[in-house]
Amino acid sequence: MDNKNILSIQEYPFYFNGIMENGSKYTWPEICASCTIKNCLNNDKIISTCSHGFSYIWISDEVMLGGILIRKPNESTAEKKNTKKYHKNITKKEKFESIANKISYIVKQQNELKANNLPANEIQNTSTHDFMADLGEKIDKAFSTLHEYKSFVSAIVKNINVIIEERHSGSDFESKLNKSNKNEKAIYYLSRMMDGKLRNAAYIHNKDSIKDKSKYVRFRFHGLLHKYLKIYEVVFTSKQIHLSNKFSSEEELFTNSDALSVIIQNLIDNAYKYAPHESNVHITCIDTIKGIQISIKSLGPKITNHDKIYMPSHREKEAEEITTEGTGFGLFISKHIANDLGIKLEHSQDATSQNNMFYETTFSMLIPPHLFACNNM
Repeated sequence: MDNKNILSIQEYPFYFNGIMENGSKYTWPEICASCTIKNCLNNDKIISTCSHGFSYIWISDEVMLGGILIRKPNESTAEKKNTKKYHKNITKKEKFESIANKISYIVKQQNELKANNLPANEIQNTSTHDFMADLGEKIDKAFSTLHEYKSFVSAIVKNINVIIEERHSGSDFESKLNKSNKNEKAIYYLSRMMDGKLRNAAYIHNKDSIKDKSKYVRFRFHGLLHKYLKIYEVVFTSKQIHLSNKFSSEEELFTNSDALSVIIQNLIDNAYKYAPHESNVHITCIDTIKGIQISIKSLGPKITNHDKIYMPSHREKEAEEITTEGTGFGLFISKHIANDLGIKLEHSQDATSQNNMFYETTFSMLIPPHLFACNNM
């Protein structure tokens, strides 16, 4: 992956080796293409502002991010007019700095690798490794807080389990849970949902654990899928989303069920998060000659950059317009886990919109036979 490809997956417009390129989310304002003053070519290594009011920063001698408006607390009349005209190019200073620092780090690593004459495939692998390592370092710094948060969620899970066990009769926990009241079920399932979401950070922090054979167990996939549908039933109901499913798979798997759970939860969570109120979500899970085929179909925002939605920290403009929730790491870590386990994860979207904002979107998974328990005796 060369510097231009690395730059193309981030969201801001950039200038690379004398050529202006659009980012995955923001595009260069038209005025920048016709500008004759070119303040932005001054090679400033700090965030600077051109005569048209746009911010830019040079990351290296060949790379510059620019064409962005950073709003100020006390804007002049001219600045207010500019931000109104170019509102699609507004961003936060902190975010601009963060992306610039990340790209600077990766470009530096790439240039060092090229200077050492490493083969192209080794440069790509090392770049991915360095990105994951850098991401891991950032999570390391916040991991103590994440650990406290996980402990907090685990305490809620433990306590609601005790409450349900003591308040209701039944031969097992499942029968007691079925007898619990609406509030008890809401606390139980929502805490389970949050506990599952924390696994995203755990697998980014320690991606090698995906292939950890000690975590491989036998289980029925449709049972795992049913578990997460029960967990999300409360939030689907809150949006009056009608959930339908067709399960005919009876195959047992032998793989890392915990890692596979991350993919399932992220896909169901996205369906809940982006589907409009009173819409439909349809889930199928069937056995085929090629393996277990799973599909999750729902209405969602338009996907403009199909080849970039699995990139780290990438979020589509249309998705952010529907909800500010989301980190851009859910699909990234899902794809990473799928690749490591040998699972095919892909998506498709209808070209015709509904309500001028939502499109029928399907995420599908194919779990191959080599993960079947019968093939791992």
